[in-house]
Amino acid sequence: MRKSLAALAALALGACASAPYEMQSTWRSSDVVWASSKGDSKVMGSAVYVQASGATRTCAGLEVSLIPDSEYARERIQAELDIAGRSEFHKTANTGWPNPDIYYPANISAPEPGYIETSRRTVCDENGRFVFDNIPAGDYFLTSLVTWEGLSWGPATKGAFVSSPVTVKPGDVVDVVLSNQESTNRTADPH
Repeated sequence: MRKSLAALAALALGACASAPYEMQSTWRSSDVVWASSKGDSKVMGSAVYVQASGATRTCAGLEVSLIPDSEYARERIQAELDIAGRSEFHKTANTGWPNPDIYYPANISAPEPGYIETSRRTVCDENGRFVFDNIPAGDYFLTSLVTWEGLSWGPATKGAFVSSPVTVKPGDVVDVVLSNQESTNRTADPH
């Protein structure tokens, strides 16, 4: 009787688990070959999450990605936001790519290696600011994770994704605020 109850419970739990989102777009490096060149533009900014309580959390010490626009990138980022929502979520299990301590929605398939290779990454400073130098002109997505320690049946790391499209023109200095509220992009006069 115990074995059949355990089998029934395992079957019920398996039925509740959803399969990872499978990308419909195909990764094509030719779509983003322009992004591998050295440019004369700069993208800088901050990433923040404003909690319902009004507390503001930043990306301090966490990675920010600058991802060249492509059909694959648009679908992947939309799927990440749809899965994670613009709400808080918990740290997922170690995925093994490329950062073993990555925070990521568990219900999406791992990205194509070329997607990771063509994305530029940096780490937010202690004030939650980031800078990307020598960026070629083009359309990109900025994405970041904002995390904090909280309580949920004990200590837990919580977090949220923030993302925004950004257009970079030759010689631009673009200042971006990534937020769960309204992200802003402002082009500064580089001179």
